[in-house]
Amino acid sequence: MERRFAALALLTILTLATSLASAETYVVEPSLGRSIAGATVYGGAPVAGTSVGGGGSDLTAGYAWESGASLFGVCGAGFWSARSTFGDAIGDRAAGIRETYAGLGLRYVLFDREVAPYLQTALLAESVRVRGAVELDLYGLGAGFQVGARFRDAPWDLSLGIDGRRVRLGDDLDLSRLTLVLGATLDLGLR
Repeated sequence: MERRFAALALLTILTLATSLASAETYVVEPSLGRSIAGATVYGGAPVAGTSVGGGGSDLTAGYAWESGASLFGVCGAGFWSARSTFGDAIGDRAAGIRETYAGLGLRYVLFDREVAPYLQTALLAESVRVRGAVELDLYGLGAGFQVGARFRDAPWDLSLGIDGRRVRLGDDLDLSRLTLVLGATLDLGLR
């Protein structure tokens, strides 16, 4: 029994000694950033008859680097009125438009402060469904640009901005929108 106790004591001392030795040489490297997930709501009125009015929402997930840049996937949907040049082009200004999209976005926050301006761009695959006197199912590529302010209150980031998007749906058919955007992003804690 004494031998077992002595062996257990020796094993415990050796384990502690190796733990202390490895703790002295262990270095924690800082993370390059953090994983993020967010949600955005947006809405806008027709502007000078060239952009559609309506609103929608989207979800994002990606990675934000400490440098201020973030890369994320985005998907969402919006509902729009055709009271614009788009409605003139399809021949029905009273039609309803449903837009669904998915793609990649890039955001750059200019300063690392509680309140900081940001620039954002996105490239999206778009599906547009028109319902009214004219019924169309259209597909195309969209590009968006957003400018605004980010308000940091860890682990949350809130953002308020203006988003412009243009969707190319065919040779002579574009859908444009200009909206006010309110978003919230959560730091998921995964480094």
